[in-house]
Amino acid sequence: MMQAPPLHTNRLHLKPLSLEHVSNDYVNWLNDAEVIRYLESGGNYTLEKLYDFLNSVEKNQILFWFICLICAK
Repeated sequence: MMQAPPLHTNRLHLKPLSLEHVSNDYVNWLNDAEVIRYLESGGNYTLEKLYDFLNSVEKNQILFWFICLICAK
């Protein structure tokens, strides 16, 4: 299965988003009022909805990254 490759520059690290990122912290972030302002989904996420979304990303080979502020190359 194809997965998005990590992308690195001197100032930015982008890592592929996958099922390993399903967590309560991520769900809480997706439901945060400040974050929801910028999302089409409008929040109301649960662990199950997040799992289904990330499973679809992996299953359909969607290239999807997250910004990693504290990552080693």
